[in-house]
Amino acid sequence: MSKQIDLMFRTMVAELQQRAFDDDWAEDFPPSGRFVPVAVDGPRYWYFDQPDGEGGQSAGTSGLPAIP
Repeated sequence: MSKQIDLMFRTMVAELQQRAFDDDWAEDFPPSGRFVPVAVDGPRYWYFDQPDGEGGQSAGTSGLPAIP
């Protein structure tokens, strides 16, 4: 017979997991940036673009296929 985990404990663990995910996301993709679609040899890919401090944009960090 297995013992059920208390709802409050499950909620607390889920909240901790979400906060860790949010923190990792913000570290990888700062709020100052944006996702932009770029066509590469036909298909479009999503790249993360962020300011470079001189009025331009830095190189993208993600090459995910764009969803049409």
